[in-house]
Amino acid sequence: MSGHVEAAADRLQALGAFDKSAVDAAELSGQEIARVLVRLGLGAPELAVKLTNGACAANYRCVLRDGPPVVLKACVGDDCRELADVQLDVLSRLAKASPGVAPALRSLNAVDCTTTTGRPACAVAMALAPGRACNLLVDDGELPESAACELVGAALAAVHASPVDDDDDLPAIEGDGWIERYARCAAPLDVYVGAGRPWEPAEPTGFVRWALVDGGRLERCRQALRDASAKLPAGVLHGDPYPDNLLHSMATGISTFVDWEDVGRGPLVFDVASAAVGACFLHDSVVDSVRLASSTPQRAALKVECLRKMLVAYSRGRRRAVLLESLSPEGGRPRSASVCLGFTKAEAAALPGLMEANAYACALYRFYAFHVADPGAPRGAKRSYREMQAVCLALNDEEVVAQIREAADAAVGIDGSAE
Repeated sequence: MSGHVEAAADRLQALGAFDKSAVDAAELSGQEIARVLVRLGLGAPELAVKLTNGACAANYRCVLRDGPPVVLKACVGDDCRELADVQLDVLSRLAKASPGVAPALRSLNAVDCTTTTGRPACAVAMALAPGRACNLLVDDGELPESAACELVGAALAAVHASPVDDDDDLPAIEGDGWIERYARCAAPLDVYVGAGRPWEPAEPTGFVRWALVDGGRLERCRQALRDASAKLPAGVLHGDPYPDNLLHSMATGISTFVDWEDVGRGPLVFDVASAAVGACFLHDSVVDSVRLASSTPQRAALKVECLRKMLVAYSRGRRRAVLLESLSPEGGRPRSASVCLGFTKAEAAALPGLMEANAYACALYRFYAFHVADPGAPRGAKRSYREMQAVCLALNDEEVVAQIREAADAAVGIDGSAE
């Protein structure tokens, strides 16, 4: 990687968002894209342009000969069929329950395919959502950072207002096994850790020892997830509601969550914690980029006002969803009873622990993906785990936790009828 590209990657990380476009997990040939679209019943495209890269999927904007353009999402890896099928399920559900909060499907099927490097993939087609990613709008000065956090909170409330089916087969987000799923580990973490195993405690960065040997972090995060799953309001979760996964149209005001690979069901505040980790901390990667990989990163700084704005917008949105539904001509569809409560005191109390669990799991995923699974990953990707490690360090500080609790408590009981 050239020096100026490295500098750009470091600048993006300094804004609190790892630039996942630096990681190219999937490249489909033009012939394969055409074959997939024909199999989906949409016909061959006139043009296909890659929109985004990522570690487990890539998106292509396809101009069709007949009909509006579509986005072809290719999930990659051994679990690609599972990732594609679960997205079909949740996007179909949200189209009926919370229109606009997720892209509309253009086909109800998924098609197996192969990348140009021979990796298995599975593709689904959806409508092209309006707008740009919130983090890009902030970077370009089109949207204040606190306003972007409000948009994330409001959109997340719309997702959580979706009805819940007791017999759905969405992956459960709870203590035992969820961290492995997020980190893309097929077996319990204990199998991976040890001398001669993929996660060697003596590896040179010191991350494995920090994450999996010292401090009891794994069990603490699992316990936070177990406690939340047992007693807190639950429903459909996005699973990765970072600002770069929320598209917003400045012209129409429409916000749409994309990238549903980590969708699941579980405690609603889990998603709130994930959004806060992704949007409400500043990790100075410009400074960190010159530090030794074996050193501990500097603690991230909590952006308190961003967190407050996000939590208030979320709590208000969750209450408003029920209020508006009760006034609808249909008289209200069955929704999660927990949505009626708005943001609760119990959820506010659980927020710091679940934020640590989210940051911890994301750090594990980034380390495993870019040090073990892909040792040749770009420099920015290889160092990206440090951003989440820095958030974990912040969440171990009593003053930071107190600020989070204060912001969360202030969002409890927000009147859903307020604009």
